[in-house]
Amino acid sequence: AIRDAFDRAVEAGESFDLELRLIDDDGHERWVRTQGEPRIKDGDTVRVRGSVQDVTEHKAQKRDLREDRDRYRHFVERATDVITVADTDGTIRYESPAVERIFGYPPEERVGDHVFEYVHPDDRQRVLDQFRELVDREADTAERIEFRYEGSDGSYRWIESIGTDRTETVIDGIVVYSRDITDRKEREREIQQLTDRLKLAVDGAGLGIWD
Repeated sequence: AIRDAFDRAVEAGESFDLELRLIDDDGHERWVRTQGEPRIKDGDTVRVRGSVQDVTEHKAQKRDLREDRDRYRHFVERATDVITVADTDGTIRYESPAVERIFGYPPEERVGDHVFEYVHPDDRQRVLDQFRELVDREADTAERIEFRYEGSDGSYRWIESIGTDRTETVIDGIVVYSRDITDRKEREREIQQLTDRLKLAVDGAGLGIWD
């Protein structure tokens, strides 16, 4: 490869920029980056100026970064909770497949949308305020928050979410983990209704309750 590139530099005046794998004297694999820039005079190549740089560590870092991303994607694609990666302005960059099971949205459908568009109007400001606190670095991890979120059929489901700031990692975004708590909220509502009815019945009958 390097011989062909050098020949083209001499014969056709083409510059080159290559990464090559070499074996050193100890038998270890190393990567080098070599660049060449021909100097042309009167239509002929009179000189090729080049450089060679050891990029073994850089290649290893890129490989580790790629493996980290692959492991993270493997994890989120199998998670039962919805995992959302958003920019600091709330623009959705990624959502895990669980979003389709819970809300009916194909994972790729909402990429580019703002996450707050789907929050119930009565809950939106509260959610937005907490998101801004996280982005402004008042905390690396936001407190858990419960709010209503719109599904693809227009109905709202209750979710519990927690956000973490991962802007300084390979993820480079705000990661939000959300779980469906609609059934739990419904049970809490039913219990509260029963408690209220019991209180009304006791008050209406003029009964006292004691331990």
